[in-house]
Amino acid sequence: MRKIVLCLAALLLSSCGDDLGWEQKVNTKDADCYDSSEIADANEVCNLCQDATEVNDNDTTGLSEDSTSVDQDGGGSDSGNDDVSDAGVGDDVPDSQGDVTETTDVESDTGTDGDTQEEVVVPPECATPTDCADSNPCTDDGCEVGKCVHLANSGTCTDGDECTGGDTCQLDKCVPGIAINCDDLNPCTDDSCDAVKGCVHLPNTATCTDDDKCTDSDVCAEGKCIPGALINCDDTDPCTTDSCAPAASCVHAANTEPCDDGDVCTVGDKCVLEGSCKPGVAKDCNDNNPCTDDSCDKVLGCVHLANVATCSDGNACTLDDVCFNAQCAGKPAFCDDGQVCTDDSCDPAIGCVNLANASTCTDGDDCTLDDKCAEGKCKPGDLMQCPSATCVISSCEKGKCVDDKTMLNDVKCDDGNLCTTLAKCLDGKCLQVSDKICDDGNVCTVESCDKDTGKCKAVPSNVVECVTGNMCTVNDFCKAGTCQGGPAPDCNDKNPCTKDGCAMSSGCFHDNLPDGTSCTVGICQAGQCSCPSGFGCAAPKFSYTNDSNAGMIGGMGGGVGPKMGCADTDVLIGLGFDFSNGTKTATRTTAVCGVVKVAPDGTVSTTQTSTQKSGGSGCFGWDPSVQTPLTVCPSGWAVVGLKALKTGSTLFNSVTVVCGKLGTSGKWSGEKQDLVVPGMPGTGAAQEIACPPESIARYFETRAGCGQDALTMYCAVPTPDCTGQDLICKDVL
Repeated sequence: MRKIVLCLAALLLSSCGDDLGWEQKVNTKDADCYDSSEIADANEVCNLCQDATEVNDNDTTGLSEDSTSVDQDGGGSDSGNDDVSDAGVGDDVPDSQGDVTETTDVESDTGTDGDTQEEVVVPPECATPTDCADSNPCTDDGCEVGKCVHLANSGTCTDGDECTGGDTCQLDKCVPGIAINCDDLNPCTDDSCDAVKGCVHLPNTATCTDDDKCTDSDVCAEGKCIPGALINCDDTDPCTTDSCAPAASCVHAANTEPCDDGDVCTVGDKCVLEGSCKPGVAKDCNDNNPCTDDSCDKVLGCVHLANVATCSDGNACTLDDVCFNAQCAGKPAFCDDGQVCTDDSCDPAIGCVNLANASTCTDGDDCTLDDKCAEGKCKPGDLMQCPSATCVISSCEKGKCVDDKTMLNDVKCDDGNLCTTLAKCLDGKCLQVSDKICDDGNVCTVESCDKDTGKCKAVPSNVVECVTGNMCTVNDFCKAGTCQGGPAPDCNDKNPCTKDGCAMSSGCFHDNLPDGTSCTVGICQAGQCSCPSGFGCAAPKFSYTNDSNAGMIGGMGGGVGPKMGCADTDVLIGLGFDFSNGTKTATRTTAVCGVVKVAPDGTVSTTQTSTQKSGGSGCFGWDPSVQTPLTVCPSGWAVVGLKALKTGSTLFNSVTVVCGKLGTSGKWSGEKQDLVVPGMPGTGAAQEIACPPESIARYFETRAGCGQDALTMYCAVPTPDCTGQDLICKDVL
């Protein structure tokens, strides 16, 4: 049918709108398709959302692009040769929404071309490739300019037959592949293929082999090969071990089992690995009867002939056994041991038995009484008692008592003296060897022992020197039996740094006083009086060694001025510069001196004592009313260097005093710090002079022209000198 039919049919719908929202609006002039949002009266529109494929019986790809004439009264179309206006017939015209608009001439009811032309707006078939899916795996579906496109591909597919495999696409159709192989390699199934089920394996009852060569007559059952009966591998050879290997059938392996070689006179016959029966050892025909001679006959076997050899009948109560008629017999044994202390008998198993008894007997000694049998022997009774005295032994000889006075020599005895501690026998007498020692531990008594009581007694003695045990007395003496203490010892060690005293248990002691305690020449350190400063006198003079010229700041202009330094008892601790002329150059220099002291804890301090000023400059002069400012090092520090800026060829400014920390010996310890001199700002080349290690500034030499042109610093190592003074440490306390 023609596209115009779609639009006319849509006019008959009672409601409009679908997912795309396309509708038709009818008026007296023409019929156009509009967006439903532009229509005010729903009764004037028709739904154009039906796909053209649903109204065109012959075209599945979309609306026909051929021009078609339709009678206004609903007449059928012609055979394709209808008259169509050339103006826009069959043309696609994009509307304002980007859709394709086809225009078609419509004939009037009279059959002639009418002036009225209706414009049909066709909605797009698709928006995305998903809208064009045709469920055909052999096409690639797409959407191009609102129309679906289905292109044939050469991919894999399935033709719905389970008996083919490797199906492929050809000309947008799925072509079957090759037939699949349903052989499951099981002889107990009949294999086939069903187009729906695929491979089918039905059990059978055919004969089969279970691959076990030890079974016979195997048969199929329930899809499996069931083993038949086991085969018989017995070869009746005792020297082979018969078995069956599933992969190789019967196996007859040579063994080493016992066998019979057919000879009755051998035993222990045994198979060898060659598979034959090897004879064993000769058969033992010994019947354990000493009265037979044993041998073996290959026919009769063992033979036992009677003899007359000596033998043993196994009865310990017979002697001299001999064989007779294949039996052993002997004479009765004699078991009397001649002892009165045993009961004699014979046991066939062990022979003679002599059991001890408890009869009375005599041991043959006249000095024993009531002898009696015990353990098969005659045991002596009690010895005859003979009375003895101290250091004398009385013993029995042949039934009589006899005294022996030497037997107890050197044996301890009791002499009846209670003060005897040891007595020994000598030729029948008890003699004292040692007596009791009486010592009450008191050297002021004389002790002795009372032999009747054995107790010690003491008598006072006043002639013996003694010791009381108190280490704080000397020359102790005895009086009325007691030790009296003498005078006290002299515990003074003449050391001012020890505390002297006396302890009763140990005597004199000398404990060190705390470090820092004042003493005669200084302070105590580890029990000795010393001066921590190393000076050793109240006001030491310093001697200087290793003098050196440390250098100059400024230039060489002007004449050489006086040396500025300190007295021998002081050190240089600071400098002053006069800038009262307003030229920013020094016109006068002042040396600051101080005395050095050391505190008990070793802290070094300095105290200013005096100043020394240089002369003024030749042309600038200075204002005497202005006090020269001084730059002084911290306490315990002295001058060890200078820094400055050189102005022009001679003058200097921006001075910095370098201070060095002093040790307890007065020498520079190496630690330093800078002090900037106020009131001398300026510019120029930097200069610096410094003393060598341990040295300090001793004095300065000035040069003056029009201004303080230069300063030369001289350094030396200070050493305290106490010549002519008592060695005391008054300065450090």
